[in-house]
Amino acid sequence: MAKIAITRITVVDDTGQKMSHNGRVIIDSSELEDYRKFIKRDGNDINRVLFIYEEVEDD
Repeated sequence: MAKIAITRITVVDDTGQKMSHNGRVIIDSSELEDYRKFIKRDGNDINRVLFIYEEVEDD
């Protein structure tokens, strides 16, 4: 399974306000949508979750 490293997460609320977080989270590429849902569950006012990521080598 291909791995990706998420390096930046931006959440956008219903008013269009953005909040970004830098870091590094490595997940299977197939889990990206589940991770998006996990982030959205914490805030009902989150409209969109955007990721910047890069592919990484499998260990």
